[in-house]
Amino acid sequence: MHQLTIMTKKDSIMVEDLPEGIVQRPKAETASLHPSLDEVIEMLLDTVESQGSEAILNLIELEIIRHTVQRLGNVQDASRFLGLSKPTIYSKLKKLNENNK
Repeated sequence: MHQLTIMTKKDSIMVEDLPEGIVQRPKAETASLHPSLDEVIEMLLDTVESQGSEAILNLIELEIIRHTVQRLGNVQDASRFLGLSKPTIYSKLKKLNENNK
């Protein structure tokens, strides 16, 4: 940043003063950081295996709930984030625990 201050004749640094590598990452680099929803779904379908009669959608839903509760730290925040009631989340987490026994 020090070089930019010296190089510019303006009072402040503008976006057009920044090197292109700072302003815009190559598409390949940003794509790997943030896969599209389609890519995530494809990865899920490739890696998730149905356990007996349990539908894959149910398994994915349970894992999303579990990860969200874990990431946000509590059921109340997860319920707001996911748009589900707290009792629904508790019920689904109970089901997840039963499936893992």
